[in-house]
Amino acid sequence: PPPATWTLHASTNCYAGAGAEDLETPSGSSCCTLPSRVDCFARCDATAGCEAVVVTSTDPVLCYRRRSVDLSSCAQGDAGYDTHVRPSTPRPAPPPPQPPRPPSTPRPA
Repeated sequence: PPPATWTLHASTNCYAGAGAEDLETPSGSSCCTLPSRVDCFARCDATAGCEAVVVTSTDPVLCYRRRSVDLSSCAQGDAGYDTHVRPSTPRPAPPPPQPPRPPSTPRPA
């Protein structure tokens, strides 16, 4: 199945004090400058507790990792930033074990 998609909230900036907890050190700094927002998603996926990212609407992007996002408290209409919320899909369960197959019997020629 295709990977779950991140939800884009355009022109929305979530940060400490405005709808999110900052996961960067020091608070308010970006984690890194990356070629694209997809790279920022991957950086969030690799970070415990990361629930969303804020990226600048420039290339390359500045990547800010966030958690405990409350979109209604974020800064709306901030044209320089987009917030992407991670898909909250639980890890897929492993498939059930296959029943053993009966031994194949050769067909008479």
